[in-house]
Amino acid sequence: MPALIQALRAALDARSSLLDSLHEQGTDCYRLFHGSQEGASGLTVDRYGAQLLVQSFHQTLEREDLLAVHGAVEQHLQTPLLLVYNDRSRGNSRIDREDSVYRAEDAALVDLVGREWGLNYRVRGRHPGQDPLLFLDLRNARGWVKQHSAGKSVLNLFAYTCG
Repeated sequence: MPALIQALRAALDARSSLLDSLHEQGTDCYRLFHGSQEGASGLTVDRYGAQLLVQSFHQTLEREDLLAVHGAVEQHLQTPLLLVYNDRSRGNSRIDREDSVYRAEDAALVDLVGREWGLNYRVRGRHPGQDPLLFLDLRNARGWVKQHSAGKSVLNLFAYTCG
């Protein structure tokens, strides 16, 4: 088994109870693998609702490795996910490639819905901007706002619902 898939499976196993907790709270947007900390520098694997977003920041992920990552995550979560791969390792690197695995299905590239704390968010894995419209590392801040703003009106002054 390739080292990348071993590292990914270890990360998924370590997150099992967290993922159960997130699903119970109505959240299906989260980081599954942070390669810089888990053995594959520059690689991230995130779930945004029905979409699996794989991004490489240092070097292109080979086709077989990308498909193996996708398969391992689907197997662990026991759910089919639309694959979007962004190779961000060089300038203009998110341009579609000839191989269909790098281009992604049309259904994966449209606006989708991801859930967090039971709320729906618009997410898109590939667009002209930098991130998929929802910064995952600010989930707890959005949860705090939700908890403390019940029955109130809130004006979100922050781009991409980051705060």
